[in-house]
Amino acid sequence: MKLAIVLLSIFLLSITAFNTSPDTKYDWEDHTDGEDLAISLSNEPAIIFAVFFFKKIDGNDDLDKANDSLRNLLTNDLKDHNEVIYTEVDLSDEAPQLESYQKLAKDDMGIDLTLLEKGPIIAVMNRGDGSWIHGQGKPVSDDPAWGPGRDSFEEVLDSIEIFIDEARDRKQGGTGVVRDSRYSKRSGEITLGN
Repeated sequence: MKLAIVLLSIFLLSITAFNTSPDTKYDWEDHTDGEDLAISLSNEPAIIFAVFFFKKIDGNDDLDKANDSLRNLLTNDLKDHNEVIYTEVDLSDEAPQLESYQKLAKDDMGIDLTLLEKGPIIAVMNRGDGSWIHGQGKPVSDDPAWGPGRDSFEEVLDSIEIFIDEARDRKQGGTGVVRDSRYSKRSGEITLGN
């Protein structure tokens, strides 16, 4: 009987120790610069990362709304994904370690940083591989400035769901191609450290 109690106690402690709390899931700031983040994105086989790149421009209220709107939708959507860690990278002109994060985003990940002046970019990765998509932060299908067929909130979130499924497949030893891969709208592919 004592052995059963001891084993149950060890089991419960191990569950508690390895449980990812919502606080760390949505506030993962273990990276101090772009190189730190690149190492995690490349070398953490059990983790799927959702990286939210954004930029603030003084006086650009539309950009602030776009960033905040998509950030809120994304973090609400990710609440159902315990295996996904969300983090943000501020690429504003005054952001700390700006050059290091710019190098990661532009040179290593192939992201067009000029897109950040219109809305955020979200990358979903596992084992150094993944995809990124630009989200203008608002439905834009009827917006004459963007034209028809551009990314809307729904397309961005649907694509991120597919990126997560692809990362899950890679995490389990698969190719990263899933049934809906062809339907995702992606702005680019990423390969780090491979």
